[in-house]
Amino acid sequence: NAYDLLGEEHVGSDLARFLTDEFRGEYLDQYTSRQPKATMPLYHLVGESNAQAVVGIGTLVATLATAPRVERGVLIGIGLALAVHLYRELSVSATSERLDDTVTISPHGVLWFATVSSVDRVIGDELASHPEVSHVVIDLSGVGRLDYSGAAALERLVSELQEGGTMVEVTNVRPGAARAAGIHFPIDEDGVWRARDR
Repeated sequence: NAYDLLGEEHVGSDLARFLTDEFRGEYLDQYTSRQPKATMPLYHLVGESNAQAVVGIGTLVATLATAPRVERGVLIGIGLALAVHLYRELSVSATSERLDDTVTISPHGVLWFATVSSVDRVIGDELASHPEVSHVVIDLSGVGRLDYSGAAALERLVSELQEGGTMVEVTNVRPGAARAAGIHFPIDEDGVWRARDR
């Protein structure tokens, strides 16, 4: 069972490296089943993961509909899986919260070069609506993944804000995202990039 390789003897670091200190000394094998279930009802996917349900049920229906050429149904399933993946990659929402002269922007989803523009739009709208804002905090706690292109686009966005006289802070950079972000800007031990110090 591949899940048996998720313990301390096979994994170089505990979950605290990727999550919070609450998980120090804990490994992924504690949260996974050792024995796979013999069967899993297809309807179980609905409600648990609607996207996976669409792929699973769509593949089943396509395979049955194209029988005996089931490879066509499988190709349709692969197409559905790609569509769901692209939808998730391109779906980034960003909320904003303003307090005095500070606005906090909290993106949720996957940040890469094509989705940083949605964060840029929210910041631009806030600065246009509230000219008194002089401090922008970008809270990355809701970001599932930040790749190198996203970190580069984020750095460009922050540089533009700084050139306009806005103080910028990028906070709650998760360890997985810090790897990509660290190439473009310095992250301290608390997961904060204080861009104004550059």
